[in-house]
Amino acid sequence: MRPHFLTHCTMDDYASALRTDAQAGLTRSPKSLSTRWCFDGRGRHLFEQATAGHAYLLGTAESQLVNDTASLILARSRPRTLVHIGLSGLMRASPLWNTDGPGPRAVAVCDTPHAPLTDAVTTLSRRLPHLEWYGIAADVPTKVATPPGPGPTLICCLAETYASMRPTERQRFLKAIRRQCLPGDSLLLTTTSAAADILTGLSANAADLVTEFNRNILYVMNHLLDTDCVDAAFDHVLTTSPGRAEFGLRAKTAIRLPLRMLGFHIDMSKDEHLATFGLGNTSQQTVTDELHDAGFTVDSSHRSSHADVFLHLARVL
Repeated sequence: MRPHFLTHCTMDDYASALRTDAQAGLTRSPKSLSTRWCFDGRGRHLFEQATAGHAYLLGTAESQLVNDTASLILARSRPRTLVHIGLSGLMRASPLWNTDGPGPRAVAVCDTPHAPLTDAVTTLSRRLPHLEWYGIAADVPTKVATPPGPGPTLICCLAETYASMRPTERQRFLKAIRRQCLPGDSLLLTTTSAAADILTGLSANAADLVTEFNRNILYVMNHLLDTDCVDAAFDHVLTTSPGRAEFGLRAKTAIRLPLRMLGFHIDMSKDEHLATFGLGNTSQQTVTDELHDAGFTVDSSHRSSHADVFLHLARVL
């Protein structure tokens, strides 16, 4: 069966959403950009290269967790449709659909218009033709979409999807997911309390790739905001705190950046940071509270045996 492709957000729509992000993030102090700015086509490819292999703690731990708990998750959620938010972490979720026992009849991947959804979903549909496959382009993480089809639905947010967001972004994201859910639907997501270890280890094992991934956001800004970012004007930095570890760009000298597409400019002083990609530590209580506020209740939580990475299954209240 040929896969289905649904478009809820075009490239132009997404570029407009990113500019709205930029206006908010670049005019506040400290300056920051949403993680989704990092994942244009080139940025996504660099991140996949940097996180490939066993050196990436989050990926290794999450793979173990999904393998160990897949049967339990399927038994509790009983999905007929599975939706994975984002291509990142998609193959770690494969035990949830590539199973000899009861499992979903349809699988959808929901990601931004930048994502190579056509190639990924077409390849999977050829390997597993007994499943109905969907690729959905949406304004992730502000909005998500699910395919038409039977419930219950299990929505999966694996990899860095939830952990990379700041609290206000997480709340908006969870509420966007809840709007797609009906009674009986479930949500599976990954969190960590070892953000500093994960990003420090990633930097140590793939330093050049991580630096280039971080600097790539400057090219995205040049393209979408019509500005004059020069990568030599910024240092790649990693900062850690008890609650979050974050990549950023530090201005080597005072700099003025004209944001012609937005109609104004920003000034950065020497050594001022622009936060780009990060991971946040999230406690069990925080996850429980944020899920409850969005309309979910935690069904079960599972911790990796070799890293502080957690898998949470929640159901609709």
